[in-house]
Amino acid sequence: TGSGVDAAMTPGKWAAIPAAAIKLKLFGVERISNFQILADTFERDETIDIANLFKDCFGIWNQEDIPVEDIVLSYSALDGRFLKSVPLHHSQTILTDTENEFRISVRLRITNDFVIELLSRSTSLTVIKPASLRRRVAEIYEKALHRNMENNMQQPEK
Repeated sequence: TGSGVDAAMTPGKWAAIPAAAIKLKLFGVERISNFQILADTFERDETIDIANLFKDCFGIWNQEDIPVEDIVLSYSALDGRFLKSVPLHHSQTILTDTENEFRISVRLRITNDFVIELLSRSTSLTVIKPASLRRRVAEIYEKALHRNMENNMQQPEK
């Protein structure tokens, strides 16, 4: 028997996985309120391998219809220092580490939470491959630029 909850972790984030759920559900621990420890117990389903279930995922978004891809990303040396201390993913491999460039590869599913994480370092990010991710990031930049340019034209600064 166990407590009814397993935990999964990505760099800087934790998730609670209620084991008694009929369908596996994930909850960011930071989003849980009114947490209570109950006396209820459960029998853990030992056939669920949590580590393997999320090995190709960024965070807790496990969307198996999205293929696992090899990704190559380039950053500034400054962002590289951060990514060395807090890797994007356990599959991260450093390809280049110079005073001009920090280049890595990761192998995972390209989900929305992964793209959002990439955008958090967008000032120095260059997506090398795959081309589909490079286009996706470029489309996000283009929409944001259009939105912000349009808003600047409509609303004068105060």
